[in-house]
Amino acid sequence: MLASFDETMPSLEELIQYQEIEFYSYGRKLDTAVGNFGEYHWGLINHLTIKSGNRIVITGPGIYKHLSDPNNLSTFTEFLNQIWYSGTTKHYPEGIYLHVEVDIEALAYHYKQPSSELMINGLGQQVCDAKDWVSELSYFEKVWNFALDFAVGGMVGYPGYEHPQTDREFRSKIAEFAQNYLIGTKQQLHRYKRYARQYLDNVFKAARKLRKDPDYMFKDPWFLLDMQQSLCSARLIAENIQNFSFDPGH
Repeated sequence: MLASFDETMPSLEELIQYQEIEFYSYGRKLDTAVGNFGEYHWGLINHLTIKSGNRIVITGPGIYKHLSDPNNLSTFTEFLNQIWYSGTTKHYPEGIYLHVEVDIEALAYHYKQPSSELMINGLGQQVCDAKDWVSELSYFEKVWNFALDFAVGGMVGYPGYEHPQTDREFRSKIAEFAQNYLIGTKQQLHRYKRYARQYLDNVFKAARKLRKDPDYMFKDPWFLLDMQQSLCSARLIAENIQNFSFDPGH
């Protein structure tokens, strides 16, 4: 990942204070005039999630400025994960959903794929090379999901959280993240439909299995829970696309 670091670039906190990064919830602009953002921005985050609904749009030219330096990506996804954690644990146990409104095609210019992408575990051991994973995605979108993965892992803790070690596992993580973290312009959000359809396909496959063997549910009752969870995941992604694509507030 290549970066052109500029020491004069405002920090995330400064961009928010200058209102180059703004927060909306259901069309309503959220107040960010907090005297003290607190350590790791927890003061701001708690203030935002108290005032917001369960869907938050993060928008403004400052996002592009901030993320055009790849060095800022991991701390930005950690910030998002902190918003999710605060909102979900304190106010919205059913979940909180975030949309980062920025042109990902423009951002992709700043993220150049290296010749190899070695995955290293906590012991410093090479686990795999992820260079060929999700080859249909831009490199920015790929590292965006890697950054989310490490942010969530850092919040959950180790041992406990397991990072993907194969292309298939990474694809599964990306579909999970699509339920809570969306990035792109309103028009670009429609690419997330693939993940809702993916979950729906799982439901259809399970339904065909039950049609052939209706008694299978009695052999494995958890099979029905898997169907229910896949259907719920598809619904969450579909709702997010609908809500964030047509938010009238900005």
